[in-house]
Amino acid sequence: MHPKRICFVSNNVYAALAQTSVPLMGGAELQQAIIGRCLQKNGHEVSFATTVFDGRRDDEIIDGMKIYKTFDSEDGLPGLRLLHPRLTKLWQTLKKADADIYYQRCADRVTGICELFCRRYGRTFVHSGAHDSDFSPRPDLRMRERIPYQWGLRRADLVLVQSEQQKRLLKQNYGKDGYVLPNVYPKRSLTTCEGYVLWVGSMRDFRRPMHCLEIAKRFPNVKFIMIGGPGNRGTAIYDQVHLEAKNLPNVECLGFQTLEVTERYFDGASLLLNTSSVEGFPNTYLQAWSRGIPTVGFFDPDNMIAKNDFGRVVSEVSEFGDWLDSLRNAPLDQRQRIQVGFENQFTPQRYVDGFIDLLDQLDQPSTADSSLGMNCAR
Repeated sequence: MHPKRICFVSNNVYAALAQTSVPLMGGAELQQAIIGRCLQKNGHEVSFATTVFDGRRDDEIIDGMKIYKTFDSEDGLPGLRLLHPRLTKLWQTLKKADADIYYQRCADRVTGICELFCRRYGRTFVHSGAHDSDFSPRPDLRMRERIPYQWGLRRADLVLVQSEQQKRLLKQNYGKDGYVLPNVYPKRSLTTCEGYVLWVGSMRDFRRPMHCLEIAKRFPNVKFIMIGGPGNRGTAIYDQVHLEAKNLPNVECLGFQTLEVTERYFDGASLLLNTSSVEGFPNTYLQAWSRGIPTVGFFDPDNMIAKNDFGRVVSEVSEFGDWLDSLRNAPLDQRQRIQVGFENQFTPQRYVDGFIDLLDQLDQPSTADSSLGMNCAR
């Protein structure tokens, strides 16, 4: 194996790499931290380009990985900070990292900046999707975000997607091939307790947290715990959920919690509830399946829940019935089967093996394009 020098470019990933007081970390950041650590353990040289958190401006090393700082979100003058320091500092940091491969996830203008940098200096640019909507035309993005994102996406050397659905959307909307590498998570201890129903995620429109409250009303004898802060577009839904939950004695809303605390709540859960209408590949599913916890979801990427019997898929709140208790109290052998199914498909090492295979093929110009079209989630 020839070691790779890989730099992950992610504004908010620092919260997934180190303890910080800033309540900000999404699934995309968590995935990059997990993958980066696994690559490092496999002998590759891993670095991260990320923004300043808690005033920690100096570069540092975490778990053997170099962490390069770009800018603080408050740096610069309003109206001008987009160009300087955000663009200039990012460009300087990419040069400092001096990687062979630059990996960037999520729909963002940074996608275009990374592609332009890699084109300028002859490096490999890898873009990874984080949500099904990343591969739609994205009319919701402001032009200053949408144009550089779509430009970078179309010209990336390699585009990774989380599911066959995302692969179809990428081909349909951008005429580009994607390569499936599902999200991953470390193995956890099997959960056997008959505990509460857990809902986890930032409270945004597409996650429909109010559905959780409607379901809780149908099952007053079942405890529901909700974890998640407000979305990045305001607190209206978050405030509404917390207000209505006060009238439901079987619902506890905890707001944003660190990953460490959230993990402890997974350890005590008997069932995971996901009410999203659309997602990418939810980390919460993997957090549950790694422990053998069944899942009830309104969203099922590539029919993973249905075809692996990881729980149940529903489309309406009215579909909830007596089966909820039997699933919540799933026997030990069913939980063991869910955990084994997780280990066969979603461990970090499987992702890293598939990722390195794809990078090696990019280094071989004689390799036929058709061979790159494989699904690496093997």
